[in-house]
Amino acid sequence: MARPAVGGVSALRHFSLSHPRPSSTAISASSSPSSSSPPSTLATPTPSSRSSASSSSEPRGLKFPRKFPTDWVIQQASYYHRRRADFYPTLVSGVWRKPRISARNQARIRKVALLCGLDPVKDVGLPRQSGVTARGSRVQERVRNVKLPEGKNEVKKYERQKKQQDLVERMPNIIAQWRKDRAAAKQKARPELDF
Repeated sequence: MARPAVGGVSALRHFSLSHPRPSSTAISASSSPSSSSPPSTLATPTPSSRSSASSSSEPRGLKFPRKFPTDWVIQQASYYHRRRADFYPTLVSGVWRKPRISARNQARIRKVALLCGLDPVKDVGLPRQSGVTARGSRVQERVRNVKLPEGKNEVKKYERQKKQQDLVERMPNIIAQWRKDRAAAKQKARPELDF
């Protein structure tokens, strides 16, 4: 399905060396005999070197990651033999199964691939993102301007307001009628003879 990545693994190795892990991992990595780089290159970069390195090597529009991606994410980004079941829900024997890689992990893999300069669709095999974003299509503005009624209270809101307004306008007549009825009831309850 996806084409093999050209230099994908080497780009990821470059990413893992140019963006080192915290010092505890650096100590364990420097103690292993297979490590080819000196321990000084695996130390945590200073803020000044981080800002200069990130501004020159990152693609435009991406930020330096707050957390270093896990080994699993880097491994998934370098692996390009994917099946449809890895990214999409699949119908198996009449039952829908979830994707093997969750949407959150797909987003993490996509970010790592972009930071390494790889195309997430061609080189890694991730599905294409939808072409229209919420900001690009101005969906938020249209939704904000036209708000649909949420429930029966909001649907009947205008009927209630109209009914209340009619009652307020007729209130003097209603009060006058009530006073007449009360006076008539009082008169009726009074005995005919005063003693």
